[in-house]
Amino acid sequence: MFRRPDQAVAFGAVLAAVLGLAAGCDQAADNRSGPAPPTSLSTRFYAPRGWAWGRLVLADRTELRYGVASPPLVPCASILVLPDRDEPAEIWFETANDLLARGYTVWVVDAASGGSEALDPSTGVLAQTINQLIRPRTLPLVLVGEGLGATLALRALGEGHAPGVSAAVIASPTLGLATADIKLSPEQLEAAAAWAQRLRVGWAPLPGDGQPRLGRPPRSGLDPARAELAEVWRKNDPALKPRRASLGWVLGYDRAIRAALAPASDPGPDIPVVMFSLAGDTLSASACTRLKACTLWRVPTTAPHLAHNDIRTLWLDQIATLARKPSSACPGAGPPG
Repeated sequence: MFRRPDQAVAFGAVLAAVLGLAAGCDQAADNRSGPAPPTSLSTRFYAPRGWAWGRLVLADRTELRYGVASPPLVPCASILVLPDRDEPAEIWFETANDLLARGYTVWVVDAASGGSEALDPSTGVLAQTINQLIRPRTLPLVLVGEGLGATLALRALGEGHAPGVSAAVIASPTLGLATADIKLSPEQLEAAAAWAQRLRVGWAPLPGDGQPRLGRPPRSGLDPARAELAEVWRKNDPALKPRRASLGWVLGYDRAIRAALAPASDPGPDIPVVMFSLAGDTLSASACTRLKACTLWRVPTTAPHLAHNDIRTLWLDQIATLARKPSSACPGAGPPG
């Protein structure tokens, strides 16, 4: 199983965590809601007027933050945003303001950084958010996902666990197996995580720095000011750093990406999906083909919401197009607010 002695040592370190030797990790609930904006931040990146924070508690007792705001007039659609794992919800404020200006209610759910329950679309954050929060569901509901959030959306759509979703716009889904800052292959790390689940200690923290290395291309094609947003917010409030992942989370993640690439078991209705990805991203193309009505857009960025204005406006217009219905009074496509 191990090609080098250092891999055997690393595997032993993981098993030590499984057996509880790393149980001193802080597992306290994340009680933050929303920090004050950094003093250096441009006002265009501030929270929308009327922005409110709330919490979801999943079946595995993981607490997830979400934020929501509605336009001053009656909304004509709802937008549910699933950010990437390492993105604080705060970096979506500019996008939320732009979508509010177009007449949409905007929800941003810190889903991908949650527990393993969040990775299961049948019981995870997507279904809970929609069923518990977005009511009544009489308006179009567009799912917007990026990175691992896009992966969660892909799996939910492919397995028919996206109640009430009328369309989706996703970007650069994360579709490579997880590794860590220890000398194990992805397959060896997954084997250790599986042992943790069998021993009912899947909560044991991922050894090392606790942050999984997810298989995806590095971020590129970003507007310089937007590219710095995550770091600016984290310097302002260290609590915005991604929480440590557990071994159970790693196992759930690997299962989620395999499911996202497998033939759709129950694709449900023809929900239109627009996927943005880099040229040459074959995994995204494969994931797109498993859905009934997926259109692939090749763009020179991994994160359209943080890209230069030309790509970002194109991405916003796709959301507007999918949110619109014949009887809707939405402002529709147009430049960002």
